[in-house]
Amino acid sequence: MTDEATEILSILAVLARLAQAADDRDVAGYAECLAPRIRGASEDTSDAERYASAAIERVSAMDWTHHKLLNPVLSISGDRASARIDLVVDMARTDACGIVHYATMGGRYDLDFVRMGEQWRIERRVLHRRYVLGDTDLVCA
Repeated sequence: MTDEATEILSILAVLARLAQAADDRDVAGYAECLAPRIRGASEDTSDAERYASAAIERVSAMDWTHHKLLNPVLSISGDRASARIDLVVDMARTDACGIVHYATMGGRYDLDFVRMGEQWRIERRVLHRRYVLGDTDLVCA
């Protein structure tokens, strides 16, 4: 396997760990995928722990979520990398009357990575939402 293929697999592994950490509500596991400082859509930076806690708090409003990452396109240059990757998230939440509401949200992430030692970490993460199917209140509230 080429060095580039190994690097690509390492980056994809970080993304898979991030998605699973979100679905498992694992703040520490989520934070381990992030650089010490991370930027979002507003370009403001946040420390990894605060960013991870906020992300897990958002998904914790649901009974469950299932993140799926597809169609990765990666570019690596030295200790930096960028990626565009499609996202589909299924989610459900039970209301006070016991009725389960479902939604599926799809979009694309723009991501930047930095190599820290032997590991890649996410240093910028921006989601471009494309669609919401089902109960839009779950996603847009």
